[in-house]
Amino acid sequence: MKTAEIRGLSDAELENKITEVRKAGFQLRLRAVYGQVKNTAEARKLRKELAQYLTIQRERELGIERQSASRKTKR
Repeated sequence: MKTAEIRGLSDAELENKITEVRKAGFQLRLRAVYGQVKNTAEARKLRKELAQYLTIQRERELGIERQSASRKTKR
């Protein structure tokens, strides 16, 4: 999911996504213990996705507005 799409989510939807990714990460770790993981890059993908969700959640808590890449000024 792209950052712009994540920013479009409501607070409740964002919280649900965070919960889903945490559960998926837990399940992945369990499967890794039993040797059932074939795609080890999946863990990295989940960590990155969780970090994106948590960052946007924290920005909302602090009241930080982010500009899109196209609106940034060149120096």
